[in-house]
Amino acid sequence: MENIGHDAVLSLSTEGFSTALQSFKDSWQLLTALSRSDGDGRTVIHYCAAYKRSDILSVITNSMGVKEIVGLLSNTDVVGWTPLHWSCSFNDTNSFRVMLRYLSQDMRYMLLQKTDRMDNTALHVAVSNGHQAILAAILDAVSEDQWINLLHMAEFRRMNVVQFAAYWGKRSAIEVIKDHTLEDFWLDLVSTPLPCFPRYDSAEDFAYQRAIHWIDEYRTAAKIQKVLKTTDIASE
Repeated sequence: MENIGHDAVLSLSTEGFSTALQSFKDSWQLLTALSRSDGDGRTVIHYCAAYKRSDILSVITNSMGVKEIVGLLSNTDVVGWTPLHWSCSFNDTNSFRVMLRYLSQDMRYMLLQKTDRMDNTALHVAVSNGHQAILAAILDAVSEDQWINLLHMAEFRRMNVVQFAAYWGKRSAIEVIKDHTLEDFWLDLVSTPLPCFPRYDSAEDFAYQRAIHWIDEYRTAAKIQKVLKTTDIASE
C-alpha cells in the first residue's frame, strides 16, 4: 500500500484493503504508510473520510492503538482540514463515528477543537452546510460542557457557531443546536454581539444582515421564554 496512491486505496474492497495491511512487517511501518500525505497534504484517512469509506476506516481503527488513531486524525491537509472536517463536510456520520469509536470523550473533544486556516472547527463546517445528522453525531461524541465550549469557538471573523450558521442561512442547523442546548447557555450564545467585520460585496452584506435579524429573533424568543418560565414558577 505504501507504493500505491490514495486513489488506488479507495478502489480496494474491504477485503482487499485488509489483505494489503497484512503486507506490513509491523505497526510502525503501517503507521508510516497511513501518515504519508499527497501534494495536498491529505492522507489515506482524509480520502476515506471524504469518500465515505467507513469500511476501510473501520479496518484501520481496528488495526491501530488509541494513540496512533489520535495521531492519524490530527493530521491536517493544506487548508488545515482534519479527516473529521471532511466527514462533517459530507454529512458522513458512519465514518465520523468509526473514527472516534475507540477514543475517550476528552480525546474526541481535543480533535473537534482543531481548526483550519480560517479558524473553522469541524462543527463550523457541519453547520455551514446545514448538516443535521452530523450535528447529532458531534453531540453524541462530547459532554454537555464540551458541546457548549465548541459552540463558543469563533472562526476568523470571530463569529460563534450559532452566528456562523445564521450568516450562512442554515436555520435547520440552528434549530438542532437550540433544541440540544440548555436554556441559559442558549440565551448566552444568542446574546453575544455579532462582531463587525468588512463585507466586500452585496452577498456578504446580505448574509451579515440576515445573521443580525435571525440572532435578534432567537434572542427575543429566548428572553420571552425565560420570563414566562420565571412567571410560571412564581405563580406556583
